[in-house]
Amino acid sequence: GTCTKVLGEQEPGRIPSYDCLVLYSCPVYIKSETLFSNYQNQRIIEESNFVTAENLDNHHRYSFVNTRSGKAHSETEEIGTYDLMGLLKDRKEATGEGQWNPEQLIKISNSIDEIILDSKYKQDFNKILKSYEIDNLSEIRRSVLKLKIFSFLTHTNWRII
Repeated sequence: GTCTKVLGEQEPGRIPSYDCLVLYSCPVYIKSETLFSNYQNQRIIEESNFVTAENLDNHHRYSFVNTRSGKAHSETEEIGTYDLMGLLKDRKEATGEGQWNPEQLIKISNSIDEIILDSKYKQDFNKILKSYEIDNLSEIRRSVLKLKIFSFLTHTNWRII
């Protein structure tokens, strides 16, 4: 897909410098008490299972036993989970705490423009976007607006790291 074109090749042992990373996540608990406890203890990520969209290619279902192992189905295949906490830690060490990259946000916004052109959301996206006076917005605000509209239409959540 478009996102995988943006990702590029990853050298072993290097901190990823993705323009985008698509992960599917599932909490590894079923009780609301556990959810609230994990939220209070700031352990939601550690107690969730993450898998890259790339690993789910050609599979219709994914199940997991714990935070570190899962299986993709129609043709059953064991798939390792993605170490999101490791990525966040490495990214924090590489860039420093509290820093963000506005260029990254603009790149994501440009990718959204490309994705929308070939999607069923194109008409709704453009209609919502036109309802704002985007010519009067800075490039960063325009990018955030596009990200929010895309998230709303596709029912996706984004986290820029």
